[in-house]
Amino acid sequence: MPALPSWLTEPLWDQFAALLPYRSEFDPSHPLGCHRRRVSDRTVFDKLQAILYGSPQMTWLKPRSR
Repeated sequence: MPALPSWLTEPLWDQFAALLPYRSEFDPSHPLGCHRRRVSDRTVFDKLQAILYGSPQMTWLKPRSR
């Protein structure tokens, strides 16, 4: 279950993505020359929303009461 409905997140993503600079999928200047794909900006955006808006899947991030 998503943290927020898609009809609300799509306009937010469109505005947020317009602010991001273009970055290639691979980093050509990496000193080891590895070609591991980077995490997409959309994935990071979705996970941040889940943390900020309290998605049930992210309950493990909440501090435990002692």
